[in-house]
Amino acid sequence: MEKLNELNAKLQGNDIFAHEMYLHVKSLQMKLSFFSGQGGNNRFCHNTSSKLAAKYKVQLNSLAVEFDRRFQDFQNLESQFNILSSPFTTEVYSAPDDIQLELLDLQGNNDLKENF
Repeated sequence: MEKLNELNAKLQGNDIFAHEMYLHVKSLQMKLSFFSGQGGNNRFCHNTSSKLAAKYKVQLNSLAVEFDRRFQDFQNLESQFNILSSPFTTEVYSAPDDIQLELLDLQGNNDLKENF
């Protein structure tokens, strides 16, 4: 619940862009997968019984599936978000046609790369 509350707090506010929201959601999805793996190996930070660890793993897997379902639209836009978050490492040919030339100009500007 703590990680869900942290995500909720990060997604609130007016000064957050969609690609930043996606990074927070994606980070939580990776944490859920990690926690689920810990449950499968009974490697939680606190000692738990195997039966309890298996129960946690089922719940974590269900939560991960629900996140995948609810944030499918974000996953479909991931390549476009990468252009915003990492314009200097984005493959130009994967960008939309109407911004490819501008992206090439941006990637060719060493002063901007250095500042980024």
